[in-house]
Amino acid sequence: MANRIPDLLLRSERAISDSQLQRAIDFATSRLRDHRAKIMPRMKGWEEMREQARELRLHTLAHLDEYLEALERKVMQRGGHVFWARDAGEATQYIIELASRRRVRDLVKTKSMVTEEIGLNKSLEQNGIHPVETDLGEYIVQLAGETPSHLIAPAFHKSKEQVAEIFSRHFGTSIPAEVKTIMGVARKELRGKFLAAPMGITGANFAVAETGTLVLVTNEGNGRLTSFLPPILVSILGMEKVVPRLADLELLLNLLVPSATGQRLTTYVSLLSPPRGPHETRGPQEFHLIILDNGRSSILGGPFADILTCLRCGACLNVCPVYQKIGGHSYGATYTGPMGAVLSPLLSELKNHDSLPHASTLCGACAEVCPVKIPFPDLLIGLRQSQVRQGKAPFGQSLVFSLWSWLWSHSRRYAFSARLARAFWPLLGNGRKFPVVSGWASGRDLPPPAPRTFRDLWHERNGRSRG
Repeated sequence: MANRIPDLLLRSERAISDSQLQRAIDFATSRLRDHRAKIMPRMKGWEEMREQARELRLHTLAHLDEYLEALERKVMQRGGHVFWARDAGEATQYIIELASRRRVRDLVKTKSMVTEEIGLNKSLEQNGIHPVETDLGEYIVQLAGETPSHLIAPAFHKSKEQVAEIFSRHFGTSIPAEVKTIMGVARKELRGKFLAAPMGITGANFAVAETGTLVLVTNEGNGRLTSFLPPILVSILGMEKVVPRLADLELLLNLLVPSATGQRLTTYVSLLSPPRGPHETRGPQEFHLIILDNGRSSILGGPFADILTCLRCGACLNVCPVYQKIGGHSYGATYTGPMGAVLSPLLSELKNHDSLPHASTLCGACAEVCPVKIPFPDLLIGLRQSQVRQGKAPFGQSLVFSLWSWLWSHSRRYAFSARLARAFWPLLGNGRKFPVVSGWASGRDLPPPAPRTFRDLWHERNGRSRG
């Protein structure tokens, strides 16, 4: 399989040279970091909570089959339907066939990364079904024909001037670049969609095995409208999102929300138990839960299973020095940043992302802020090692590291290489003419090699052989 490192580099170079994008990334990520930093002093016992949540998530994964079956039973007891989708194709086909049977041509959606993962919108549109994103950020990127650039802030890469231009083009009238006006236009347009839609589609932050309850965490209220007003509700759940008990939500929400937005709690936390009962007059009459695998079961029990504990808070993106420079679209994947660099290459529909584990400095900032203590640097190194074992590493990289290993595995060869590097360093233009480090060195001044090596000094002082 071809490696995609050149594609990643090309997209990254474009992002870095885009001054407006650089300002947007810096503003959004620094603001999210600041919000998180301000609330941390109020979060008593934060480290203990992180450890408890990690243990809870790992326990859930170890017993995932039991909890998913319990969830299925609870949903079906209430009259809901449960479909187990092995991959993106099965999930999208189920929804398309359901919409066809119910003569649905227009529907509303909440923000959901799992629907992005399976390419749901594109599949629906190809079959004559028009989905409307109801999260403002998602609505903006949908009208722009783009994909989200951040887990929780999908349109942060757009300025208000760009959004006004997108809206003006879509609605056929001039809309000023004023936040209040833009939001008013979106609210007016989406309100009618909510009231008219025969079907709503949501993701889920969590699903409770004990009660069959779905949990939506939002700040805009669109989750409640999408799940409450249409007569048909479809929810798509990544299979790792199940939690054992309703009581477990307190711990997880107390970690998720401060990590994501720096709030103590979001404006809306919706606990859904569809469909509506025989004595209820509101809520969806028909409910379908799609439990998605799409490669997750192959990750379970393996060396990278920790990534399935992820809460999708986005905190790791906000502190990642790579993400802060190249943004989300440079990754070329649904999931970006440190969590995406691990998860995207592992999912069954995302096998062309071999370059992403290399989009990291391994500084460890991501692991420090992760609310469930995912060891991102260890996982990224593990993926790089896996690529080498599978022969996926670029030829030049493999050649350089093999030569390096051979030279430095013997003291005489090591000493020879040090003398050789010192002699040729002036000819390499401070590293800028050396292919392996030229890109890195182009923006940095490397110190020249010392005139005498440590080995020379040690030999002089101790009189020992250098051999």
